[in-house]
Amino acid sequence: MNDEKENMEPKYVIKPRFSMLYELIMPTGRKIKNSLLMFIGVLILYILLVVLKNMVDFDSLTNGVDVNSALNLIFLVLLIVIGIKLVIHIIFQVLQYRYLSYSFYDDHMIYEDSFLNQHRKTIQYANIKEVEIRRTVTDRILGYGIIVIYTNAENSNNGLVIYSIKKPQECYDKIQNILKEAKNKNSDTSSENKKESKESEMKNSEEPTLNNEEKKEISDIVDLTIEDEEKFNESLKNINHE
Repeated sequence: MNDEKENMEPKYVIKPRFSMLYELIMPTGRKIKNSLLMFIGVLILYILLVVLKNMVDFDSLTNGVDVNSALNLIFLVLLIVIGIKLVIHIIFQVLQYRYLSYSFYDDHMIYEDSFLNQHRKTIQYANIKEVEIRRTVTDRILGYGIIVIYTNAENSNNGLVIYSIKKPQECYDKIQNILKEAKNKNSDTSSENKKESKESEMKNSEEPTLNNEEKKEISDIVDLTIEDEEKFNESLKNINHE
């Protein structure tokens, strides 16, 4: 029972961490970047409009129509809507990382994303072809990085990318050690199986084999034994009859 419990407990778990600066330079933060750029763009347009209003008399150009109030209201609504969208994307990304995990067991790893739509993927270590660590200059400055796990699958999903890892070198070394232990364990098991198979073959080869003459002699002995037993039983019947 204790062995089963130990096998169910992961040997190592990676939990990505959210960083606003990191998300702005990585593909995972695409929605955040787009919303932020839209917010900055609208804000710059509003500032330019304010500067332009001080340089040009819009009231004279629009025959006294209050355009300034309408433009102020439009830009205010746009900034509020885009700002809310930006905040929502940030909150979603934080929650996404909170429910994201990469668990490494004795002979397999499990990727699980339980936020909103659940996604779970199991990869056997025997199917892992290579593990790679990637760090750009910005990654090194921020202390982050990504780890790519390549598998033997022939389709487009032939790997797994772990983003937003703090201390990626440490994570990479631990993954390599786990894979090495699993490989050595499988190698030892294979060697034991070969040894048992060889011992079984040697045992079978040591068992004596009888030729046809020996088999005939044993058969004759058995037949004589049966015949003697029948005679003995017959004599008992005769004695009882007398």
